[in-house]
Amino acid sequence: MEIETNDRGSPDGRHSESISSPTMSHDSALPATPTFHDADLDDDDDDDDGETIIESPTRSKSIDNRISRINSTSQHLPTPPTSVDRLKYGIRYITDGFIRKITKQNNVTRIHILNLNNLRDKKIRYIENLQTLINLENLDLSNNIIEKIDGLKTLKKLKYLSLANNFINTIINLEDLLRLENLDLHQNQIHTIPIWFGKKLTLLKYLNLSNNQISSFDQIARLRTLYELREIHLQGNPIEKNENYRLLVISYIPSLQRLDGIDINENERKQAKEQFIQQEVQNLLHELERRDNECRRLNTQAINSEQKLEITSDKLQSLENKSLMQAKEIKELQERLSTSEELLQRKTSLLHQACEKQCKLEQELAFYKIDLKFDRLDFSKHLTRKSNLKQRTTNDSPFTTNIFNNNIEDEEDVRLIMIDEQQLQQRSNR
Repeated sequence: MEIETNDRGSPDGRHSESISSPTMSHDSALPATPTFHDADLDDDDDDDDGETIIESPTRSKSIDNRISRINSTSQHLPTPPTSVDRLKYGIRYITDGFIRKITKQNNVTRIHILNLNNLRDKKIRYIENLQTLINLENLDLSNNIIEKIDGLKTLKKLKYLSLANNFINTIINLEDLLRLENLDLHQNQIHTIPIWFGKKLTLLKYLNLSNNQISSFDQIARLRTLYELREIHLQGNPIEKNENYRLLVISYIPSLQRLDGIDINENERKQAKEQFIQQEVQNLLHELERRDNECRRLNTQAINSEQKLEITSDKLQSLENKSLMQAKEIKELQERLSTSEELLQRKTSLLHQACEKQCKLEQELAFYKIDLKFDRLDFSKHLTRKSNLKQRTTNDSPFTTNIFNNNIEDEEDVRLIMIDEQQLQQRSNR
């Protein structure tokens, strides 16, 4: 297998960088991948816009004359593009018309290869309007000013994807590209490899992460499950400074055949296995111990949670009992209140009856006192005096005569009552 070398670095192409793309060779299991040349797209000239030259696999012999093997050293690697580079260019938006103009294909479902690499005056910042390219297999978006991977979820048939030489710092939104075999992300600002990467992109055979910011071998360990991965490029990352860098990568990814463009020989495999098998076992033991400690911690938390749950349950039961007791007390108080109201009504009724009896007794007592007063009167003198008074007032006005007569009648009634009482007294004496 040989590696294609193109001159490109920052989007204007001033830096020189070796770009790796797998091609078919006698001893390689990787499929042949078409090689893209720069498309001369002119915003002012419609005739020149969108002209794309695609090398077919049949011209591999002429391509091989321009291919050189990448050296393991990275002293000549270009510096990553800076934010100043982004400000040099206008923004090229991906539209349906722009895609048709580049591919010269009106039916976008027939497009299998799309090269948006090295646009002349304007650069692509946003990946958009690609959802209709349902049969796209090869997409090159390198040498632009893209900051975020997006808009690729519908490209289910995509096998080759290049986002090299952009401003990407996070690998996202590639989970649905299950057929992806070739991924080029070199010359970006990537620090980490997501956990899902090795679980989703299981058909990946070629991966270029060179000239990024990967500083931990824990990130490389996440590629262990990529059993089809044959070639990877990691030069230009901080992990390359480790003196055992190459052997560590080989031990972490046993399926590799090439690392940084150099074939992996059996001696390296044996040395990596012998040198790091014990370290791997030790790492596994540490991981096992860590998980045991985590299990113990979780068990302790579970026990504490159960105890807290029991305490909470006891408190809840106590509150329920108190609530029942309070409900019972409230019911008893209501019954006592009802009894007190009935008793109060009875006592009020008895009080009314007593008041009535008292009034009657007071009336009887008053009449009795009146009777005693009448018993002491001398009615004979009183009647004589009244008779004289009647004679004197006979000659007065009719009004006074009438009053006097009424008084006389009352006195006569009293006299008759007294007589009756005397007769009753005499009878009783007999």
